[in-house]
Amino acid sequence: GSVQEADYGLGESVFDAFRRHAATNAADARITEATLSNASFALSSYIAHSPSDVDALHLSALVSERLGQLDLAIDRISAAATLLEERYEATESAVVARQYAVAESNLGRIRLAAGDFDGAAAAFEAAIGLLDVADDEAIDDAEDGKIEPQVLEIAKVQSQLGLALAQHFGGHNDNALGSIRDALSNARAAGAVALERDLTLQLAKLLWAVNGSAGIEEVKQELFGNIGADDNSSTHVPSILA
Repeated sequence: GSVQEADYGLGESVFDAFRRHAATNAADARITEATLSNASFALSSYIAHSPSDVDALHLSALVSERLGQLDLAIDRISAAATLLEERYEATESAVVARQYAVAESNLGRIRLAAGDFDGAAAAFEAAIGLLDVADDEAIDDAEDGKIEPQVLEIAKVQSQLGLALAQHFGGHNDNALGSIRDALSNARAAGAVALERDLTLQLAKLLWAVNGSAGIEEVKQELFGNIGADDNSSTHVPSILA
């Protein structure tokens, strides 16, 4: 009904405004916690009438995450992921695979914030596998249009970084180093220079955390190699000296 549509519209408009203001760092136009709470309440009301609406579940999870309501966020996005899994199994659509991957990647991030490192790793691994499927198939949907392979590759890189963090905090450092090296390799292949620089720094931090002073030469090699490849990466110099 119109009331439910209004509830969804409120939640969507508030979250869109929140993302715009976060992206521009507009301090004079920040979305308050009270406004986000109102949006969360409206989305919960909508979901009570439409419990299988994947978009609403996903949006509600993201709003709940911003409010620090991680348990609710995990419940909502897990429900969205389950519905997308069923839809993917029924259709084997690359578009649905990509939507399912986004849900799993966001689930991984929220579980990571909640300290569920094994659960986060499982979600990130699922996202990476689904993005491989989406990348292998041509995505040419009437609504979504053609998805550039680089966009999918960068999404996979971000999930690989999340997986590395989950593995590191879960005590699986060898796996974490492998995951972040995979991410770095894929970033290079995608030509994502800024992402490659950030991942090089993250790899150096992880090497230092895992090996300490025994790994100093490898840390230096990674960081100085990054600087040598890009004259604009001087921002990494303080990290070496810190």
